[in-house]
Amino acid sequence: MQNTLTFFIFISFLFLFSCSSSKKMASSDSGYAVYSGGYGEDRALSKQKASKFQEATEEDRKVVYNASLSLEVKETGTQQERVMATAKKYGGYVLRTSESNYTIRVVSDSLKSALNSLSTLGKISNKTISGQDVTEEFADLEIRLDNAEKTRQRYLELLKKAQNVAEVLAVEKELDRLNLRIEQLKGRLNRLQEVTTYATIYLYLEEKVKPGPLGYIFVGFYKGIKFLFIRD
Repeated sequence: MQNTLTFFIFISFLFLFSCSSSKKMASSDSGYAVYSGGYGEDRALSKQKASKFQEATEEDRKVVYNASLSLEVKETGTQQERVMATAKKYGGYVLRTSESNYTIRVVSDSLKSALNSLSTLGKISNKTISGQDVTEEFADLEIRLDNAEKTRQRYLELLKKAQNVAEVLAVEKELDRLNLRIEQLKGRLNRLQEVTTYATIYLYLEEKVKPGPLGYIFVGFYKGIKFLFIRD
């Protein structure tokens, strides 16, 4: 009886230890889940995260890049093959497509080259590039995953020492909880890895307005007036 009581006290201790470093998940502006601070954050975990964040070199930093490019083209319906070829050329793919709007992914390191290539499709009317540093969130997830896997190993060792059905069920319950948490952390980490490896480009195409027969007359008239009164 005393051994069983000691066993459950040890399980409770492991449970509290594993929960002490947990944080609440929150949605970020970039569309993926990250971990925000919580009252139960363990100091050792904070030190680990701070150390890993500070040691990250410029090449190690994790940045989510998004770009928006608006072009004026002759015909929107004839650009699909060129857009797809550009995405493939820079190690990416087309995520969504329509006659005039595209969402494509390219390797982040090739973002500027991909934008320059797409710009040759027409005349640029708008171009923006934004980046969000998620190095700290990435380090946080890696540390939490490592700690969770170590805690699971302790439970597996504890399972071997279980002496009755009650003890086995108690350990297996905690293992199920830990396995779920580990899968969630891996999913978040994989998602963060995906959005930092590939940059997202939102491409908008608009057909150039073609003047009719009378329109060409007014265009010629305008150019004549401009020639008479305005000199470069």
